[in-house]
Amino acid sequence: MVGRSVGRSVGRSVGRSVGRSVGRSVGRSVGRSVGRSVGRSVGRSVGRSVGRSVGRSVGRSVGRSVVACVFVFVFVFVFVFVFVFVFVFVFVFVFVFVCVYVCVCVFQRRVDNTTDFYLDWKSYKDGFGDLTRNFWLGNDNLHAITAQKNYSLRVDLADFEGHTRFAEYADFAVANEDNKYRLTVRSYSGTAGDSLGYHDGMAFSTRDRDNDRLSDVSCAQLRKGGWWYNGCQYANLNGLYLGGANTATGEGISWFHWHGYQYSLKTVAMKIRPQ
Repeated sequence: MVGRSVGRSVGRSVGRSVGRSVGRSVGRSVGRSVGRSVGRSVGRSVGRSVGRSVGRSVGRSVGRSVVACVFVFVFVFVFVFVFVFVFVFVFVFVFVFVCVYVCVCVFQRRVDNTTDFYLDWKSYKDGFGDLTRNFWLGNDNLHAITAQKNYSLRVDLADFEGHTRFAEYADFAVANEDNKYRLTVRSYSGTAGDSLGYHDGMAFSTRDRDNDRLSDVSCAQLRKGGWWYNGCQYANLNGLYLGGANTATGEGISWFHWHGYQYSLKTVAMKIRPQ
């Protein structure tokens, strides 16, 4: 009886102890395994979901930003293009309007020897030089301007001794190229003497187009310029810049009725004004 009682008591105690120990061990092991498995599964699922959501959101945001940038670029480009076009159009319109209808338009200037005026027909047709220094506006432009209405001409001259003279002509016009840019210059007044009146009615000549009245010589080649040569000239304002008194008869920037042929003037400006 005693043995059975002791056996039962010991068995129960040992069973409980072993059961608890095994249960705890198995529970911990199973819990860890299940926790890891569930954690991984949940983590992957949540990660994918969050990644997709974030990716879509970022993609939409970037897409909208790109579209906005493209729109802004196109808008700015179009605005700048239109602004520049309008500015250039207005500038040209105002320049032509002022030159043709309002104030003085300088079409020739000589101030130094940095620009070659012994050029061909096309150069004088189109114009050349620097508008702030030495230049010729162009025979096509001269015709286009003077064909609009009546113009007067003023020629300002200066020598190397500090003296100045001027010549004015109440009537001035230049014909078109078909008429060889024929000159009309009449009704003189001024202090320089009427050297340009000798050239009234003459066609324009250059080194490659001889339209003067001499049959055996080219005045443009002889006098080294482009001009309305007669036979040959009293005025040669597109001649060589020789710097004052010289021995090159008629090749310099000359105005016969002031300094004769053997003096090349310091500065010249030819200006027209609408009447």
